Amino acid sequence: MRLNSFLAKAGVASRRKAEDYILAGKVKVNGKITKELSTIVNSQKDVVEIDGKILQVTAHSYYLFNKPKGYITAASDQLDKKSIFHLLGGIKERVFPVGRLDFDSTGLLILTNDGELAYRLIHPKYKVAKTYEVVLDKVLEEKDRKQLEKGVVLEDGLTMPAKARSRDKSALITITEGRKRQVKRMFAFLDYQVKELNRVSFGPLKLDIGKGKHRKLKKVEIEQLKRAANQL
Repeated sequence: MRLNSFLAKAGVASRRKAEDYILAGKVKVNGKITKELSTIVNSQKDVVEIDGKILQVTAHSYYLFNKPKGYITAASDQLDKKSIFHLLGGIKERVFPVGRLDFDSTGLLILTNDGELAYRLIHPKYKVAKTYEVVLDKVLEEKDRKQLEKGVVLEDGLTMPAKARSRDKSALITITEGRKRQVKRMFAFLDYQVKELNRVSFGPLKLDIGKGKHRKLKKVEIEQLKRAANQL
């Protein structure tokens, strides 16, 4: 299998993020650093390391987590901000978040070591819906709501059509992409400031636990996620 797929199956990260590790020279195959994304490895014969740790393909784990405000989704931060992993002491497996939520954003995060599924869930090709509740600095005008549904032009290109509805200064928006800070940038393009952002659903999953809590996904939920990402 390709090296990035091996890293994903070993629970290091999604395939896309695994490519960054390879290009950064953090990965060794049989004792030699490789930066070739096309590298093929045999999980039964080749020894793959990242940062000196030998990797193995492991059983996959899946969790739902309700991120509170004031935490980053990375494992560490140069500014010593609190990480969500400080709240996940009960999880013994090595897992990573599928996508990101900003320091001041809240809501549903999927945590897993299934890199292949993570890749599919955030890649726009598979159009997995993510819904956010937002509070704006002013009432969303109808013309702007319709523009969100057509797509807006950001610095990294035209967004795919969203679904949006609003009431007063609150709005509910559903997107099928996973660009960095996408929802906030979409509203900023239309001259709105997002005061609060809370992800309430990801594919078939909906928030059903309190802030800072996590739970394992049920077998049927895992199957629903894989089906949504066209993996079944």
